[in-house]
Amino acid sequence: MSSLEVSDLKCSKGFELKCKCGLTAERRVSRTRANLFRLFYNCPKSDFADQCEFFEWADDLSPTGDKHLDEINEISSECRRLQERIDLIREEHDTERAAWIREREQLMSQLLSVKMELDQMKTRIKIVHESDLMPPYDEKLSNPKDEEDDPVVIQTV
Repeated sequence: MSSLEVSDLKCSKGFELKCKCGLTAERRVSRTRANLFRLFYNCPKSDFADQCEFFEWADDLSPTGDKHLDEINEISSECRRLQERIDLIREEHDTERAAWIREREQLMSQLLSVKMELDQMKTRIKIVHESDLMPPYDEKLSNPKDEEDDPVVIQTV
């Protein structure tokens, strides 16, 4: 309700609705997009932070006795209730979607880390595997100070 912009209207004569503070509630006009120009009652205190939590729509009409008007009022009220429910569901959906997106991004980040770690392990395994295929290193055969670096000839018969 903090997003409501209101303009004051006087209550109808002879009708006094009390807020939780015990003060006469004031009828106001909503300026929000969702409830533009809809009448409501709330605490008359001017500072929003000091107001009690009292809130009531003024256009929730009582039966008039006119069957057609009562039916129109009932349909109108039901439409407003359904719109409020749709808005609430959309808000919940947006909240859940944002949480899902955050969780998905976290999981994608973790997946990337695991893939990088796996690639590093594959590289290490490849290096170890290649070193197993190579003959062992023999210092006698590859001594750079050895002046006689003649190849060894092996003959087979």
